[in-house]
Amino acid sequence: MPAGSRGIRKEALGEALDIHSVFAWTKYLNHGIDAHFEARTSRPSRAAKVSEFWTVTDLTTNAGKITAPAALTGLAIYSKNVFTVASFKTKLPVLTGSQRYYMGFEDDGAVGTGIACFTVTPTAPDYIANRLRVQAGGHFSLITQTIIWALPADSVAVEHVYSVHLLGPWSEFYIDDSLVAVAINSPNLNFTAIDGPPYALFRANAPYSRPQLALIEITAALNELTLPLSPLNTRLSNIPELPPRLFRLYSTGTTTLLAGLAVNPDVTSHPVPTFGYSSKTLLFRAGGAGTLSIQVLTQANNWREYDSVPVAANTLTSYIMEGDAVLARIVFTPTTPPATISDAEVIMI
Repeated sequence: MPAGSRGIRKEALGEALDIHSVFAWTKYLNHGIDAHFEARTSRPSRAAKVSEFWTVTDLTTNAGKITAPAALTGLAIYSKNVFTVASFKTKLPVLTGSQRYYMGFEDDGAVGTGIACFTVTPTAPDYIANRLRVQAGGHFSLITQTIIWALPADSVAVEHVYSVHLLGPWSEFYIDDSLVAVAINSPNLNFTAIDGPPYALFRANAPYSRPQLALIEITAALNELTLPLSPLNTRLSNIPELPPRLFRLYSTGTTTLLAGLAVNPDVTSHPVPTFGYSSKTLLFRAGGAGTLSIQVLTQANNWREYDSVPVAANTLTSYIMEGDAVLARIVFTPTTPPATISDAEVIMI
C-alpha cells in the first residue's frame, strides 16, 4: 500500500474515533443523529435509523422529540460508542398503563453485560402519575430501587437534568446537581437497600460493565408516546474510574446536614459509599466534646464499630480510615449534650 494511502486511512480512522469520543450539540449539527446512535424496535423487531424517531423540531429553540409510533410496543436507542457519563435535560412524559421510559446506560437488550439507568413507570393503582426508580445489574438480571421521594414535583412541566455516572466501584444517579442514588458494583454483595433521602444505596445483583452504551428506551404498549428530549440536551462523555469524591454528611434518612445540627443525645450519619477508594478522610468538628463511632456495614448486614475516636470541643478532627469497607457511617455522641456540629464531611481520593 502506498505510504500516502496509509496516511489517509489513519487520518480517516482518527476522524471516525473523534466523532464518537463525546456526544454534544455540535456533533449532532456536524454529523446528524444517525452517526452517533442506532435504534431497535419491538414487535416488529428490527434495526432502524434513529432519525425515523428522534428529530429536532425547531432549530431556533433547538427543541426536539423522540416519538414511538402506536404500531410499536417498544423503541430502544443506543449510542454507537460506549461512555461513562450520560446526562439528559428533559421534561418527563405522563405515562399510563404498562408504558415505561428508561434513560442511562445498557449494553443493548436483556441486561446481558450491564445496565445502570433511571426508569419512569406509571404508579398503581390509577397508573396516571409517574413513579421514579433506578436500576443496576448484569448477567441478564438487575435490581431496582424506588426513589419516589427524589422525583421533582414539576417533572412533567419543567426540564430537569437526569445523569448517570459509571465509576469503577459504583454508579451514581443525579437529578440536577443532587446525588439521589448509588448502586454498588461487585459480585457477592448482600445488604439491604438503604433508602433516601438524601440518596439511596443499593447493590447490583451482579457486576456490570464499564463503560456502556448510552440508553434511551420507550415501552409504548401500542400507544404513541412522545418524549420531549432534544439532541441539544443529551450529553455523553467519560470520567475516570475513581474520580475524587466529597460527601457532606447528613443525618440518616433526611436532608439535614450534620454541619449546623445541634445533637441531643446522639446522631447517626447517612452512610457513605467507600468501596474501592484507598484514601478516605473524615473531617469533623463540634462545639462540645464527645465520641465518634466509626461504623462499617458487613455483608452479614450488620453495622459494626470499626473504631472509636474521642473528639475535643471546637477542634477539627481529621480521621484517616485505612481499612476497606463497602459502606461507612459515623455516630456522634456528645459528652454533655446538646453540642452543635460545625463540620462533617468525608473526602476520598
